[in-house]
Amino acid sequence: MKLLINITISYLFFALSFCQFVSAQIVIVPLHQNAEFLAFDNLYQVNLINSTGINIEGFLEITVEDRNSRQSVLKLNSPLLNLAPGITNSSQINWSNNVDFGTSQLVNSLTSTGRFGSGDYVFCYNFISKQGGQYLGVNCQERPIKIAGTPVLISPYDGEVIETRNPVLNWRPPLPSFSSNVDYSLIIAPYFEGQSKIEAMKTNFSIVNQQRLNQPFQVYPFDAPLLEKGKKYVWQVVAFINGIELGATEIWEFKYDFNTDTEDNLSNENFHFVNSYQDASYYVANNKIEMAYKNRSNEKKLNYKIYAIDNKDRKINNLPEIELESGTNKIVINGDDLEGLEHMQKYTIVIKSNERKKFYFNFVYINK
Repeated sequence: MKLLINITISYLFFALSFCQFVSAQIVIVPLHQNAEFLAFDNLYQVNLINSTGINIEGFLEITVEDRNSRQSVLKLNSPLLNLAPGITNSSQINWSNNVDFGTSQLVNSLTSTGRFGSGDYVFCYNFISKQGGQYLGVNCQERPIKIAGTPVLISPYDGEVIETRNPVLNWRPPLPSFSSNVDYSLIIAPYFEGQSKIEAMKTNFSIVNQQRLNQPFQVYPFDAPLLEKGKKYVWQVVAFINGIELGATEIWEFKYDFNTDTEDNLSNENFHFVNSYQDASYYVANNKIEMAYKNRSNEKKLNYKIYAIDNKDRKINNLPEIELESGTNKIVINGDDLEGLEHMQKYTIVIKSNERKKFYFNFVYINK
């Protein structure tokens, strides 16, 4: 009896060792494992490593399952592969287009958008031998996928009355951010009395329709139709990644208007007063910065600094000395005289008065 037990144990040990050897014959390395965004086509990106030293024939089977419901999302098989020793990459595999979609609700997002929607998935890659149907390589992973949220409009805020014909439109990227992979489209259309915002956006001819913007702000284009005094406009931003839509913002409205009887009769609407607080609005500085500052404490010179918005430690050097008069001063700073200003970058001017009060002026520099 003892001999029989020893033989059985030895056999089990041999069998387990054999199974471990067989499962390691083909190493499967999906190349999308660290991708922050997963499209259907990413499934085909895989390396197969044959460590046996001989050619092996078989099929690569890919299955995706809904981890929560245990229902199938999809299953696909490669044609017959003849793996030479070493690495076979995805470009060497001639995939067929036969895909069996399962019954999980997660299939809906995949078939309509070509991407995997939010959910918990199990991705399995199995290499099955032609002779005997043995599993010579297995790679199964559980993976949660969370699709980024939609972008969010910042300014001009909904219903705002703006006083510049070339405002800077700002929005927040989708969260979590996909960094450099995300681009945006910006649409601006007129908004007429009696219309809904959705109706105006869908039916009115857009005056701005810019695609593939790679930053979360855009100056109203100088070659677009001029904004008309007293008119309302709607605007919306859509985010994309690799050409696939992530989501759209709400539709906001703004009105272009300005008071010709502004304080001290500023004759040029490009002059805007500094703010006593720092907000999210930006003015466009076309080679020169034009701002209005009211000197209330009989200051002789403007005490100011200019910082880059993306890095408050980065100051602009070579600031010109600006003399002040009592009352409102219209100040013009030539961008060419400043050291460090970059095209299409955001900056803020911080002014400190004799009364120890701070004032702010945000602008986007355009180097024409």
